[in-house]
Amino acid sequence: MGFGKSGKGGGMPWAQPQQAKGWGGKSAGKSAGKGSWTWTPAPATKVWQTEWTKPQTKGWGKAAGKGKGKGKGKESKPPTPLPANFKANGNIRYQGTVSIYKKLSGFGLITMKKTGVVPEDKLFVYWDAIKSEDRFPMLTQEMYVEFNLEVYDNEKSGVKAVRAKDVSLPGGGLVCVQDAKDAEKKTFVGGQDLRYTGTLKFYKAKDGFGYITVDDGYAMDEEVPKDIRVERAEVNCGGENPRNLKNVKEVEFGIWKNQKGVFKAYNMTHPGGLPIDVNAAE
Repeated sequence: MGFGKSGKGGGMPWAQPQQAKGWGGKSAGKSAGKGSWTWTPAPATKVWQTEWTKPQTKGWGKAAGKGKGKGKGKESKPPTPLPANFKANGNIRYQGTVSIYKKLSGFGLITMKKTGVVPEDKLFVYWDAIKSEDRFPMLTQEMYVEFNLEVYDNEKSGVKAVRAKDVSLPGGGLVCVQDAKDAEKKTFVGGQDLRYTGTLKFYKAKDGFGYITVDDGYAMDEEVPKDIRVERAEVNCGGENPRNLKNVKEVEFGIWKNQKGVFKAYNMTHPGGLPIDVNAAE
């Protein structure tokens, strides 16, 4: 159940691999705990390495390094400048396959069908470039998509980089997959469509989570705590990036339980499914 269009924010730059070709396979190296990722193909006949630029949120180093990082990550190598003669027609629609996408990090990589357009035939895609009505737009691995190219000045490195924009299904259809993926992977308290009410105590945009106090009076089959966590992907702001929120009364949400038995909020909105108004609630 998603609402609105994706908001606009800062994108993640395309980064040049350290080796001449290839991006590798699916396994993340344990050495990546401080902000960079190392990818190796499996079975490994050759090893290619690349560094991904550090996201602007905490926790990336810990997630990438399986708990061994310090959370903030370490500055990686800036994106390599595009060739001086590089040109990209922003009006041309290209197609490609999503090689990897990290939902909670909000970005991934697309392998272009047409080769020779961008270096290594790979480019970054950020969540706010996805045309969607999901509360937190996302892609899935091996999804076939359509997009334009965007060349921009990377503020941090001071070089030009390229990324995907206006990402859609082939033919221009919206990418709406969040609810279907949740139905496959999440265990819900009372079902995916059952809604509860409560008060959002706080949400910290920098940390990407907050807590909701559940209203009294609900008969549940499981012992759900009074205060439950709500994470970035479940704060429904109509596709916009949620800001710091505090003491927002009368929010509505579902409840799900992860594999460790921790209860969390699902698709938090105002009553009636209305998206959270970030300007009014901040």
